[in-house]
Amino acid sequence: MEDVPKPESLDANQVLMAASRRLGKQKMLDVASDGLNEADDPIYIAVVYRRHLIHIEESAPLYGISYYGQSVRSADTYADQYAVANERWYEENNLATRESHACGLLAVLETCGEAAFEDSIVEFRIGKRSIVQAWADELEKKLISDNGGTLRDMDKQLKQTLNITKGGKGAKWWEGHIALRNKAFQKFKEEMEVYVECYDTSLVPFKYVDPVTEYKLGQQLGNFRRGRMRFGMSNKSEIDAWAEKLHEDWAWNGKKTDQYHRKLSEAGKNKWANADSAKKAKWIANNKAAHNTQESIDASSRRAKKQLENESIAQRQSRIGKKLATEAAKSDEQRKLSLEKTSATLDKKRRNRFELLDPGERALREWLIESNLKEKEKQHKELASLRSLGGEWTNAKQSDIRRARALKLIPSRFDERKMNRDESLVAKNSQKNAKQKANLEFVRSLGGEWANATLRHLKLAREKGVLPNLNDPKNKSLRKKRKKRVTTTTTTKTVTEYKTESESSDEEEEDIESIVGSSSSAPLPKRRRRDADSDSD
Repeated sequence: MEDVPKPESLDANQVLMAASRRLGKQKMLDVASDGLNEADDPIYIAVVYRRHLIHIEESAPLYGISYYGQSVRSADTYADQYAVANERWYEENNLATRESHACGLLAVLETCGEAAFEDSIVEFRIGKRSIVQAWADELEKKLISDNGGTLRDMDKQLKQTLNITKGGKGAKWWEGHIALRNKAFQKFKEEMEVYVECYDTSLVPFKYVDPVTEYKLGQQLGNFRRGRMRFGMSNKSEIDAWAEKLHEDWAWNGKKTDQYHRKLSEAGKNKWANADSAKKAKWIANNKAAHNTQESIDASSRRAKKQLENESIAQRQSRIGKKLATEAAKSDEQRKLSLEKTSATLDKKRRNRFELLDPGERALREWLIESNLKEKEKQHKELASLRSLGGEWTNAKQSDIRRARALKLIPSRFDERKMNRDESLVAKNSQKNAKQKANLEFVRSLGGEWANATLRHLKLAREKGVLPNLNDPKNKSLRKKRKKRVTTTTTTKTVTEYKTESESSDEEEEDIESIVGSSSSAPLPKRRRRDADSDSD
């Protein structure tokens, strides 16, 4: 027997190859041996499985007995044998919880639960339905017979199985099953044609129920799209062709249609409009918290890149056209508010990303962003200046600025820097002139001999003390102190001090000479010794 681990996703060829490698006794059935047409006898996956009742008390009467079953399903619907087996076990577990049973597998499932069983696949085959069904019937009957036969008593420890019947479906079961599927499809076909005739669309809402027949057409349409009433049928191609010709808006995936997205948008708007302020605030907070994580930002970036890569030319043109139409329909005030909101959102996202960086990297990024903003602002000004010339430059673009500079219509970057320097010099001269003017007005306000003073008299006014003299040693607070470096070298240390010229005195010079003199008896450094020898010579 084979346990059922969760397999990786495999295609049909990989499943067949893996089955033939791992199960030497299991071979692919010859699907062309009987000469039947594939449309009349489609490819199916047949699985014979075991459900072993092992996870209960050992003293229980049914401890250790098994149930053997089979599941034969279309290879168009299910990827491999694991998908077929898991779907069958899921159906049995749900059936046990919905209905009450007196004996057999479903009764034990209802009492002990699905966790009491250990499920495994005994064998599987892939081939024509008639062949794999006959093989599954034979193996199921053999397993039930070899393990004690059908269930006889649920209160005694006997060699038996949980099967109520001897197993096997037979060809007649499939005839009845196909007849039921054809009948279900005919009913669905009639209801769909009536709906298309009334509403001129094949996109039926999921909750739609026919008011006259009470037929759940929306739900059945979803089943039909997923393969019910189609997969495994001999006339599948005819059914698919009928569906695609039903209406021009037919879609095999309803969630990719424009109508679905419009209704989804309307439902969201109505939900928002009917919500109170507290609920809206909670939604906004949750949405922001979910979108501000690094994982969400990376996932959004990946989705956008994938969408752009897979987007066709027509889809790109349609998307750009919708965006331009939306922008054109906005007023100037709405456009301004939208731009401010977008800028604020981008700034906030950028700040959130910057918080994850170290201080040095953050400072560099901020400087780059500020530089780019200044450059863009300068480019916008240049473009506005160029467009103001009119003529061929009315609709000028950013790429036209270089040509305009070559034609001297707008100043080059070198001219701009020169203008900036000239403006700086003008500003400095203006400041100097303003100071001189203020001093001149002050001197003239003194009257007397200064009543008709000019700029030439300002120097005289400083010498006479009318204006403060910055070169006067007494006005230490008014002049900039210049520091003088005084370095003294001895045999043991180098003394370096900074003295202001105004504060240096003869006493300090005597102190420095005393430091040098105190070490005159010591050996002189090599350089000073050479200088001393040259002096003695």
